[in-house]
Amino acid sequence: MEGRNRDEVAIKIENMLEKAEPLLNSENCIHRVHTELRNLNKEAYTPQVVSIGPFHKGCERLQNMESLKQMYCQKFIQRAETVTGTTLDNLVKCVQDSESDVRRCYSDNMNLTPEEFVELILVDCGFIIELFIRNYDDWPNNDGSHEDHAVSFKPWLTTAIELDLILLENQLPFSVLEKLYNQAFNSDFDPSFSKLTFKYFGEYNTLKLKPTFTPKHFTDLLRTFHLQPDGSRPQREGSVMQIKSATELTEAGVKFRVNEKSNCFLDLKFSENCLEIPKFRVEDSTEILFRNMVALEQ
Repeated sequence: MEGRNRDEVAIKIENMLEKAEPLLNSENCIHRVHTELRNLNKEAYTPQVVSIGPFHKGCERLQNMESLKQMYCQKFIQRAETVTGTTLDNLVKCVQDSESDVRRCYSDNMNLTPEEFVELILVDCGFIIELFIRNYDDWPNNDGSHEDHAVSFKPWLTTAIELDLILLENQLPFSVLEKLYNQAFNSDFDPSFSKLTFKYFGEYNTLKLKPTFTPKHFTDLLRTFHLQPDGSRPQREGSVMQIKSATELTEAGVKFRVNEKSNCFLDLKFSENCLEIPKFRVEDSTEILFRNMVALEQ
């Protein structure tokens, strides 16, 4: 009896270890914010009005937006059928084919069945695509007037949704959004989904970058907007140095000057005891944006 029990335990352990998976892999691009960062300002990483993706699915505080997401998704599906004859079945099949790739983009395992996961991704993608289309004045047959455009009736909601869409934990892979858009309107359709995205987040694109690259998701896109163009970024060698505060630098005799010509806040210049810093605007959204870009890099 004792030997048999020992064999059963060994088999159970062996089965458990065979199912073990690495904590992270190279395909993960959407992560939960580390606890130490989150504790500094929880609200900066937490959606306030709308949940996108699986991390905040089911949050009771965000349930009021679910009906709007579903309505926008329905309008997106109707557009697709009108423009190209693409049906709901076609769109579902598109997401199903991408399910395993999309799951691997998230750092956490999700207790969602394939059906639940596909439904979640399709509704959230449909909502975002329809939202971006309504924000794009030159979209074909888009006159800008929508009787059901609930967002336009509440200006504060427009800003709140935009801020929620830049949060690291509130992302969809850009690839599945683009794939679904191309399935709905054909890959050569103008405007492309990249154009819609760059228009929606245009205020952050201070360097006036063109949609010639594919970000991993919206947080990654905004991070790219704030990087110096390739070729002009300083190369880092060795360990990272702790930068002194402005107060400490001033006490050491360093003078500060505004660099009026640069739109990139990483474009710092130091010469003859003078540090030139680009000017940038600080708003209510600035802390949220910077914290989530830092969380992505970390």
